[in-house]
Amino acid sequence: MTLPPEILRRVAQVAHARTTSFVVLVKIAGLDPARSFRGADLRGVDFGQDDLSGFDFTGADLRGADLSRATGIERVMFDGAQLEGAKWLRPPAFSIEEVKEMILAGQAPPSDWAPFIFELDFGRTRIVDLSPLSGLHSLQTLNLWNTKAADVAPLSGLSLLQTL
Repeated sequence: MTLPPEILRRVAQVAHARTTSFVVLVKIAGLDPARSFRGADLRGVDFGQDDLSGFDFTGADLRGADLSRATGIERVMFDGAQLEGAKWLRPPAFSIEEVKEMILAGQAPPSDWAPFIFELDFGRTRIVDLSPLSGLHSLQTLNLWNTKAADVAPLSGLSLLQTL
């Protein structure tokens, strides 16, 4: 089997690249982060400090991968991915229900939980004080429908918040 010259050129560029950055190597190879890694075998890959925003790892094998320093994790698709032994998983005690209970009690969730809190639904709850939400920088969607929360100033620093 003979590979087309363009593919051979890209393979050579990746092989001779002076970087270990996954994202840079993906660009050199001309791969699409939103499609090329669905179902991929990425066991043991160290993603370093790369921003993985927009990658789709649906069905990928990420067992033993190191995502502990990567950013943009909240904007990555992991549906059906094998993540056993991956270094990034939520803290063992993490629970979105516990997060909601803490916030309703006026307490901020632990800071190591914040990167895993993307969506919260407080619709029809007794929430009034939004200050416990101020450190949830991964929060993208927040439902406050039919609540007595009035002061949204604590949300001003949440740059990823898209739906309120």
